[in-house]
Amino acid sequence: MKKALRLTAFILAMVMLALFSVGTVLMTLKGVQNEKESEGIVQYRTSAPVAELKSFEITSPTIQEGEKLKIDVDADVDESYGIEYYGLWAKNNATGEVFYSTFDGPDLGENGQTNDGANNATPGTYTVTGLTAAIIPKDTPVGETTWYYINVDNCADDFDCNNANLLKGKTFTITEKQVEESPFYEYIIGFDVRDPKEANPTVSAGDKIKLGVQRVDANDEIKADRRSIKSVMLSFSNQNDGSVINMYVKNLYIADDSYIVIPSTATPGQYYLTYGYFTFMDGSTARYQNTANKTFSYETRFVVKEKEMDTSKYTFNNELYDNNIKSDLAKLDNDAIITVDANKNPIINEELFESIKGTKQTLIIDYDTSEWVFSATDIKNPKSVDVSTLVSKLESGNEYYDSFLKTNIKNPSAMLKFSDNGDLPGKVLIRIDKHSINTYLEDPKSVFVYYYKEDSDQLMKVAMEIQSNDNFYEFYINHNSKYIISSKEIKSKVVSDNLEMLSLNGQAIQSSQMPWIYILATSCGVLAMLLLIVSLSKGRKQSQQQTQES
Repeated sequence: MKKALRLTAFILAMVMLALFSVGTVLMTLKGVQNEKESEGIVQYRTSAPVAELKSFEITSPTIQEGEKLKIDVDADVDESYGIEYYGLWAKNNATGEVFYSTFDGPDLGENGQTNDGANNATPGTYTVTGLTAAIIPKDTPVGETTWYYINVDNCADDFDCNNANLLKGKTFTITEKQVEESPFYEYIIGFDVRDPKEANPTVSAGDKIKLGVQRVDANDEIKADRRSIKSVMLSFSNQNDGSVINMYVKNLYIADDSYIVIPSTATPGQYYLTYGYFTFMDGSTARYQNTANKTFSYETRFVVKEKEMDTSKYTFNNELYDNNIKSDLAKLDNDAIITVDANKNPIINEELFESIKGTKQTLIIDYDTSEWVFSATDIKNPKSVDVSTLVSKLESGNEYYDSFLKTNIKNPSAMLKFSDNGDLPGKVLIRIDKHSINTYLEDPKSVFVYYYKEDSDQLMKVAMEIQSNDNFYEFYINHNSKYIISSKEIKSKVVSDNLEMLSLNGQAIQSSQMPWIYILATSCGVLAMLLLIVSLSKGRKQSQQQTQES
């Protein structure tokens, strides 16, 4: 009888222990599954969709700087898919500068026009080199975008070559403005605005150059007003070989700490500033350009010297990604840092993620006022990713400020909207410039990040009470959607924990907020262990008694 009782207790303990283990696993999987189901991320295809071009024409072959280029495209895709937009690639015949801009889809007709490509391109004749089609599933609520790229000079098969043939020989010309428009303000751009003689530094590809950006008011007084500026892109030309490099100013909001990084692709020679392209917080833009009678850049120049390649780091502009850059990347150290400027082309090629997978390299992608930081050890599913990000204040008139958000968010908050990439190649550290966010949040000491589940009207905690690190707010995510950044914790019944996201960000969950299944599983586990200990203890005592009696 005693042996039967011990055996029963042992079996019961094992069963409860199994329930504890299964319950814990199911709870975790349920949390992840619910997130995936609510996001609508499903495997809906086994092969990537493609587009078949029927016709392609540039309907405005000659435009002035600032005007929008127009194209007429007709393309077919599988009936389950649609084309969200097109991206046109072209190269300046004289300088080699790359032109890239998106066009709204799916049926452009003669109204298809660039978003801002012609505003951000130097004059000259351009030859079309490729076309990207952003293909999305029609019936999937939140499906992944697939980018199908047609390369004029490198087609893989008859299908691709037929598409490429429709693009071959297509050109357009951008001419200088006939009337010089006055900028919003004049600017001083120099390597040391306090001492203009300190110019013309000699650097190597990959180096940083400290830079000053200051505004000149109507009364010619210099005023450092960076808050109104969102970004500054500077274009430099090489006097030796005519090549052009474009660079975005970093740390724009920090006085005396702004800088540019010389791309690793820069060829040796002396470069001079030709123009600057300013984007402002209110959405307006201005093109700064040196003129014959007024030079505000103090002839800003620098010299790139000959130097062996630095295999510990590599910096390049995404629109220039080609076989030469691929070859350079293959030579880098196993723990190298790769920095990509994606401001002109936000689509990061799948090949780049494939190339770093299995290494210990770090991939940093700069876009607007944000950075995406991937560790190669976290890359699980290489794929093309659109890193374009929209940051806007949540307020009346904002297209994303719906009734749900208006009802439940009373704190100063901002919407962080990513492109529809679905699951990312791996977890990524998102770094948002503190100053650009604080413009919308009234300078809080810390911020709170939530994932907005539109299908079920819920806010999921992602990272709580984040303080700035090196002038950035940073947090981890593993899929793209809409996120809310708030100046204070949101107190509402619609807010719940996102176990996966909080775990990614190393933040614990309060026991009072744990699901009942986890509490039950934990209780069963504890009880099972106690029963097992008691059973083994009794068995040991009886065994000792039997030994003594014998």
